[in-house]
Amino acid sequence: MPVYVRYIDLSGYTYSYSLPERPNGYAVFVMADDDSPYKEKARVLANSLIEKGYTVLTAFRLKAHWGSPKAVAHARQVISLFIKQETVNKRIFICAEGASALIAKQLLADATLEVRAAALIKPVLSLEAAFQAIKKDELAGKRFLKEVKAAYKLNGQIDVAYLRAIDQQQRLIDRNRPLAATRIYQLFSEATAQPTNLSSAQYADYYFLASLQNPAELSKQMASFFASFH
Repeated sequence: MPVYVRYIDLSGYTYSYSLPERPNGYAVFVMADDDSPYKEKARVLANSLIEKGYTVLTAFRLKAHWGSPKAVAHARQVISLFIKQETVNKRIFICAEGASALIAKQLLADATLEVRAAALIKPVLSLEAAFQAIKKDELAGKRFLKEVKAAYKLNGQIDVAYLRAIDQQQRLIDRNRPLAATRIYQLFSEATAQPTNLSSAQYADYYFLASLQNPAELSKQMASFFASFH
């Protein structure tokens, strides 16, 4: 459990970060969607990382952002404020679950940030893929398009081609700059990889698990991955 919990207020949102009893000098930015069924497990995961010596900054109240420029800019500001406030290694780790990975993959490509490595849990890496997964449910599909339209401040109708164009734009980065290594955690039962939804300059490996019901075990695996980049 954390020894100290401190807070950052930004644009009406309050973020917390926890300092461990024996800091190892490294920090992890943990993001999870507000409506995610794994949000509570993400909290347990964060506490497990704290016990392993990581200072953990959390963002668990992200709502219908779908990786919008505003959401990415907000996350960048939070990280920058955190690094200014705390004595930690400026090259941080990122852990993102679900649609929060749409923010994480853009932070990885952000030249103003230094990311050491990233871990993505059951990530959504593409707007098009997210829509294709739910479009059979007409109401869910309409709600998704409405949320994307609002998040990206778009006018007029949007369709799959529009979503694909946004995905492509997010992959257009400086290919000469190597990006931080990324590990993607998926379930065996959902063993589908989406490598084309990452930048061509991105190195990523997939780690398939039988279950995500044990966040302590996931934390152990993740801490081992992060430790290889200390």
